[in-house]
Amino acid sequence: MIACTRWSPTIVLLCTAAITSGCGAQGTPGADDEVARTMQSASEDTDGLPRNGLSTAAVSYGTLSACGTQQILQALRYNPLNTATLSDAAYRSSISSDENLEALLGEIVSCALDRYSSVRPGVVRSGSEVIWHGDLGYCGASSPLGNWAITPPSTDCLEIVSSCVLARVNALGKEVVISMHGEPSGLFPSHPFVRVVKTYREAPQDEIPSVVRCLDGGPSGDPLRNCGWQGRYVGTCTKDSMVEIAPDPGIMVRVCNGIHACQNEFTPNQPWYAKGINSFSAGPSSMYFWCPPNPFDPSVPSSFAVMVAAPDPSATLTGYEDVRVTSGGRYRSPESEVFPFREGAFYGNIFKSLPCGAAGDPQKVLFEEQYTCFSDIWSNYFAHLADRLCAGASNPYCFANPPHPCPLKPFRMTATALDHSCNTESYGEQPHYIDCFYSPLGTRIWRHPITVYVNAPCDLALDQQSCMRAFPFSVQ
Repeated sequence: MIACTRWSPTIVLLCTAAITSGCGAQGTPGADDEVARTMQSASEDTDGLPRNGLSTAAVSYGTLSACGTQQILQALRYNPLNTATLSDAAYRSSISSDENLEALLGEIVSCALDRYSSVRPGVVRSGSEVIWHGDLGYCGASSPLGNWAITPPSTDCLEIVSSCVLARVNALGKEVVISMHGEPSGLFPSHPFVRVVKTYREAPQDEIPSVVRCLDGGPSGDPLRNCGWQGRYVGTCTKDSMVEIAPDPGIMVRVCNGIHACQNEFTPNQPWYAKGINSFSAGPSSMYFWCPPNPFDPSVPSSFAVMVAAPDPSATLTGYEDVRVTSGGRYRSPESEVFPFREGAFYGNIFKSLPCGAAGDPQKVLFEEQYTCFSDIWSNYFAHLADRLCAGASNPYCFANPPHPCPLKPFRMTATALDHSCNTESYGEQPHYIDCFYSPLGTRIWRHPITVYVNAPCDLALDQQSCMRAFPFSVQ
């Protein structure tokens, strides 16, 4: 038997109970829990910052109204979210036959339960057991909204999990790190720093080549090599400033534009959000680079990602080597500074009972009690949210409940805006929307909308061109 303890941050707790997080009654895991030990929380490599990437199909009318989905969702309204509830034979059959349902339930578990919790429905797909892991803990062991792992969910719990699931939809098939905020604020801690993201959005299962271990060696001391680097943290700087870096002795340094690791600055065809700025040999006590202007709003600080490497491509750093920024910028910048652009908010109820197999457009999203609103940074909010939730303008009418403005502001005061909005905003570094409604009579107030911030407006866009049309401050 294996003692119930945590391993290093890159290895998940062996003691993954079948029903809740933490240890079993005897302080040891079940015999079959060991297979889950290598599974890692989706947000662990970014220290708790979530990613979106859930397919629109998983929250479409066709999926949510399917008989199998309704049977499971209604069971979850009145039962704990754990293995015992979801291992019913009928549920296993529905999950096995519907990958969209599997993805939806995985997202529900990720939003609701604590990191290192797991739910195992007894489904095998492509030779591997399906295991859903908790992550954000909005209805976890220490949540004021109740612990869904051991008791039926409260109304508040269902609402905040619904908001979380909707906020993490990305119709474009990308996984993008986002910053999420809501109430109770204690469930949304502001992170003091942001780690460098090690995977591309379009291929989240593969590490960026520069962070892969060097297999073929190569010349020692070459700062342009594209292997054997380690990501550290994200910093911020203002345009036209000269940033001075003081590295720890004996390390090479690479600076990337944005929050992702990158290849060297001469590598062609790098994604726009992960391009190299400068690569530096080991030795100098000071290194310098010009802060690039933020292409979306020059008044907002730009983000840069720091990578370090040993000069010897066969060597591995300890993990503690890093740099200091001595002038021209800020290093290990807080979440609020790295994610300055407020996209909007998502709220509603994905657990509302629907007629089993009811007729309707199976491609529709945001139907019944599911809503989104946009912040005032957008000049063409529909183009942006059509990218985000409908995979672009080729499907512009996918919304059953069209997006609407979040705050009530004078230039938004139309008849429609008066019916659908968010009444208040929180205070603080990254204000979030509170008390939203979407009804001609305003009879239902949603207390747990989730407000999303992004590092750059185009993070969630189909392409930069469509984003530039939707974001009015972009440098053309």
